[in-house]
Amino acid sequence: MMILVQKLSLVPFAVHDGELSVACITCCCSPTITSCVSGMGGNSRPLNKDQEKQKLTSVPSVLEYMSYCFNFHSVLVGPSVTMREHLDFMDGSNFSASATSSQQATTNTSQSTEKHKEPSYLYPACTKLLIALGFCALYVYSVDYHTPFPIDPSVNVFVKVLRFSLVCFIIRCRFYFIFALNDSVSNAAGLGFEGYDERNRPKWGLAQNYDTVGMESSMNLRNSINRWNIISALWLRRVCYERVSWNPTLASFLLSAWWHGFYPGYYLCFLHFGISLMAAKKMRRWCNPFFTGHGPVLKWTYHIATWVLTQVYVAYCSLQLVLLWPSDVWTFCSYHYFVPSLAPLLVLLLVPSRQSQRPQGLT
Repeated sequence: MMILVQKLSLVPFAVHDGELSVACITCCCSPTITSCVSGMGGNSRPLNKDQEKQKLTSVPSVLEYMSYCFNFHSVLVGPSVTMREHLDFMDGSNFSASATSSQQATTNTSQSTEKHKEPSYLYPACTKLLIALGFCALYVYSVDYHTPFPIDPSVNVFVKVLRFSLVCFIIRCRFYFIFALNDSVSNAAGLGFEGYDERNRPKWGLAQNYDTVGMESSMNLRNSINRWNIISALWLRRVCYERVSWNPTLASFLLSAWWHGFYPGYYLCFLHFGISLMAAKKMRRWCNPFFTGHGPVLKWTYHIATWVLTQVYVAYCSLQLVLLWPSDVWTFCSYHYFVPSLAPLLVLLLVPSRQSQRPQGLT
């Protein structure tokens, strides 16, 4: 049902962008803008590159629409690629278009005239299947860390934080298993090819819904969110973040909570994420200048500290989504004295705003 919600919402927006693009071109609404889109707040703005790529200039047929919604390799857990990507996958134009662009980018004449064969899915599908089995084994053999309870109140705070961070990682392994397995099945069906890299090797990342290395090594909440459930994050950006005119971050988190369901833990989780994200952004603007140009020791100290804080807050917020009920969330937060919940609020209330300064070498 969650995947169908994504697909059912992506198609109307793509058709809307395509029709509005044609209308704007016809009426010559601007000499410099060839197409425009109306935001949810009533403001017209140009289509961005992704909207131009994914727009549909005609309504899909019933057969195309049903195949998009109920194809066997994505009907249960995704990935919810766009209708444009699905149509390109169905007629094989994703292979020919990528081969053409790769040939045009090749400087050697003999290489540019060489035609690409349809790339083999065997290596990416088998590799991702092995990755999925590895995450499955890690989750199955870590039964002691499937839940944050019971929590021993006598242990010190560092042990508590270490335990719930480890619990959250083990729970993420369950999702990594699902994401990798589904990515493998999609690649085996031929879905996921997105072109060739600079060394002319095929890339199969279109249906990839996870970035394990990026997620586990992220040093800020925004990067963590962007590297977890990647395709769902893209969906939120396409249907909400890029289209609302008032506080798109808050609107996207509210939509994400509603999309997950109606358990209170979902809303508490995304509320914590939203507040923590705004607080982290404000703190980075204050802290970054103090760690700029003072040698590699301070720089790496800053990176390690931000990585630790990011992993702690990701675990603290995510476990509320798993616990579901307010009573369990309250018990979990009370064991940690509500410090991770109150700290972002205090930052937002007490720390003055500062103009963004993005120094080189820091994120």
